Amino acid sequence: MVGSDQATFPVLVRMVFVALRELFPKIGPQAAWLLWLGAGIFGIAVLPMVVLALLAVWSHRKFLSSQAVTTLFRDRQED
Repeated sequence: MVGSDQATFPVLVRMVFVALRELFPKIGPQAAWLLWLGAGIFGIAVLPMVVLALLAVWSHRKFLSSQAVTTLFRDRQED
């Protein structure tokens, strides 16, 4: 490995700023910072909720397909 993560991250941030400036040529550096910050806050706020929702759906499906639940429903149907 030639480079390190410390050298890669500033290059990535610089590339994002350049891309924002090219997408929105009328904005200044402060607006680019605000767009970057807003995207980061949105990602931090939304991504964990999506992961938790997917985890809840997966665990619920796993729970419903478990042997104890199917036995419980079968016993209730027989009564």
